[in-house]
Amino acid sequence: MTVEANKQKKHVLTITVSYKSAAWTAKSLRALADERARSPHLVIEAIVVDNASGDSPELRRVIDGHGWGDWATLITADRNGGFAYGNNVAFAHAYAL
Repeated sequence: MTVEANKQKKHVLTITVSYKSAAWTAKSLRALADERARSPHLVIEAIVVDNASGDSPELRRVIDGHGWGDWATLITADRNGGFAYGNNVAFAHAYAL
């Protein structure tokens, strides 16, 4: 798909803040992968923030193992500042793109 064709699609960005919930986060990413396959008219991307829980290695294995790295971004927060902090980490990344 060309960049121009991609610009004409609706873009959806999901943010997941994870804290010791790698299995649930993996299920969420699987659901997004399924939705991406069913919705070629959408550009669906995900940012997952591990809120300093130690889940990052497992989440990295899930994302890389399924080949989701082109649409799923994993960020490891340097501290657990709470749910709002984790969302702000993701928003800062999204707006920097």
